[in-house]
Amino acid sequence: MYYSQPSRSTNLNIQRRKMRFHFLTRCVYSGGILLFLLFFTSKANAENSNPLGMTVSFSKPNPKIGDTLDVVFKANIPAGWHLYGAQSDCPVDDGPIRAMLYLDSSEGFQVLGDFQEIGSHLVKEMDVWKCTTSEFKDSCEFHIRIFINGPITGLKAHLYAQKCSDSDGMCLMVKETIPVPLVLNR
Repeated sequence: MYYSQPSRSTNLNIQRRKMRFHFLTRCVYSGGILLFLLFFTSKANAENSNPLGMTVSFSKPNPKIGDTLDVVFKANIPAGWHLYGAQSDCPVDDGPIRAMLYLDSSEGFQVLGDFQEIGSHLVKEMDVWKCTTSEFKDSCEFHIRIFINGPITGLKAHLYAQKCSDSDGMCLMVKETIPVPLVLNR
């Protein structure tokens, strides 16, 4: 059987295909790195967006197994801003985003009731929302009452809320993961 030499145009087509293949593999490789970085950057930002810098304390010094105590969360609110609380007569799917604070589910404690907001005041939001809601100015404080029934380590709380500017009305979602410095061993 006789094989002929490939023509010059066939060689050029093969070279072009190889170049396209190398270009595409570089794009996929670079895009993969970009997606990888984007994923981990967004994951880090998802845990803390516009954080308030919450501090954590306890209603009882040196808590131990068998104690009931309040976990106390406090933060300062930047000047010219307010933070919406959880109390509202707005429909759930309308109005400002209500504050929500919860502890990771973990063994070693039991949450007793809902979290409480301390120092908020009710405001009639008739211009935009047409309802009444609670809000904080200058600072905020939340309490979660727990009963300690076993060892606790690595506890975290999560705050979701909405803060808004008093000057231009711009609102930002607050997402904050808060380490709770409570470690109890048997």
